[in-house]
Amino acid sequence: MTNHDRTISVSVYLAILTTTLVGISCASVHRPDITVPELRSDANVARSVNRATVDSIIERLARRAARRNDGTLDILMLSGGGQNGAYGAGFLKAWKGRSDGGMPDFDLVTGVSTGALQAPLALLGTRDDLEQLSSLYREATRTITPSIDYLFWLHPNGGVLNVERYEATLARVVDARLATRLRSEFDKDRQVAVSTADMDLGVGRIWSFSDELKDTAEASRRRVHTLLQASSAIPGIFPSLLIDNHVHSDGGTVANILTALTISDYRRLVDRMRYYGVSTPVKVRIWIIMNLRMHVPVKVMDIASRSEISRRGNMLLLVAQAPQIVSHLDLLSTAVNATIPGLSMELRYTSIPAGLPDDPAAAELFNEGWMHRLDSTGAGRASGPTPWDAMTSPFERPATD
Repeated sequence: MTNHDRTISVSVYLAILTTTLVGISCASVHRPDITVPELRSDANVARSVNRATVDSIIERLARRAARRNDGTLDILMLSGGGQNGAYGAGFLKAWKGRSDGGMPDFDLVTGVSTGALQAPLALLGTRDDLEQLSSLYREATRTITPSIDYLFWLHPNGGVLNVERYEATLARVVDARLATRLRSEFDKDRQVAVSTADMDLGVGRIWSFSDELKDTAEASRRRVHTLLQASSAIPGIFPSLLIDNHVHSDGGTVANILTALTISDYRRLVDRMRYYGVSTPVKVRIWIIMNLRMHVPVKVMDIASRSEISRRGNMLLLVAQAPQIVSHLDLLSTAVNATIPGLSMELRYTSIPAGLPDDPAAAELFNEGWMHRLDSTGAGRASGPTPWDAMTSPFERPATD
């Protein structure tokens, strides 16, 4: 090959490389232009949308109470927690298998992040559904775990992971058959609601699948896939999702539990139940599965290590909010019982035991061994004599620690 030929070859190679890189760059997420004044206007619309979503949840709960006609409503709340969702999956499967029939058919299931992924199967709630949910975590390295996208800088999308495997699993699980089954339950006024973080407006967003899964067509299923993926998209790690021209990420950024209703909403629920002919008292039973610890493990800290102190601080920022959210719900229960005639509330929650020995694998992303361990821990809690935790505080470690 002559020098001239080599020069041509290099030129052709560079031209192909440049074309390829341009093509890859064009694959990055494109967002239509939007301004801060437009976002401020959107915030006004978002308030109305949120109110309408909450009202629709209340309306369906009221109709559901009339359908049940047994003086009970059951609400399951599934927290965020990433791979720690294996605990909740194991707990649900074993809870369903208890001989005393302790697991009810839930009227509303709310989920955040990994809890959002669990919510549809938890609502359907058959043994097969819950076994499938458990296996998704136990086999996560083959079904969910994303890989590092080493070329993320060529097609910026807000994350550094390749989530094609994850997307394929969502499409496989939430398929036409599952959508048909969900729609059948929605027609009975049972509900699933999940949350995302609207990164533009800096607020959480509630999504009711009864509204979003309008039918079983592919477009509706893709909408649900997008919402599930957005609810679990850890900012800066997983790609964010553009939904209705707003950037959405992990709902746990705002709150790791989707409580959905305030005390004012529960007062409105009583009014709507009366409208549908429910004249006897109704008990709302709230069941919470925390897919994380309520307290970080005890650890001897190295005061000279900036990285160790930083990691511990970040962990506390995530974990310490958990007992505060549960305490808030406990106070809500007390207020409902004291101030709303015709409605009572009781609360139970379970969480990963604070005393569970720490494991270096817990810091890894979707470590299969750790998830098997958590699945077994959750199953053991649910099938044992004390599946539910006592109330705790971020300022006191539990006595059983």
